[in-house]
Amino acid sequence: MIELIIFIFIIVFLDGFFNGHKKKSSGTRSNGYRSSGDDPFRRTETALRARDGSLLGVITTCGYETTLRSTSGSLLGTYNSTTNITRNHCGSMVGTGNLLTTLL
Repeated sequence: MIELIIFIFIIVFLDGFFNGHKKKSSGTRSNGYRSSGDDPFRRTETALRARDGSLLGVITTCGYETTLRSTSGSLLGTYNSTTNITRNHCGSMVGTGNLLTTLL
């Protein structure tokens, strides 16, 4: 009986040792990426503020698309990094490169 317990313990230990990198920890998301920044579609938000500290807008990046929203939440424009094109809220092309701050 004791041999069986030791055998099970060894199997569980070796499984955790060799396959530990595949198991999800509390720091991983359901898609398998760690929350430390290696997820290419992680959503990040950056607040744009004036010199006096008042909020001008929010830039949100998720994957290859970056959006600019006003303080009221309305869409001002989008930038697609794969096509390198910035578009306004109507979908019209503004120019090439990330020109979102010019839409404020």
